[in-house]
Amino acid sequence: MLNAPRKITWWIAVVIALLSAILVAAGQATSAALLALIGLLLMIIATKLVRL
Repeated sequence: MLNAPRKITWWIAVVIALLSAILVAAGQATSAALLALIGLLLMIIATKLVRL
């Protein structure tokens, strides 16, 4: 995973974050899903900041 291209891991994180956001909007989310969504958003922001 560490050797994977950054764009691939970033897009995977974006897809998972979108799925989590859909679950949150549908009311099916638990507190664990909310924590996972926050963690993924932080990871996306961190990878973007590393590139700057």
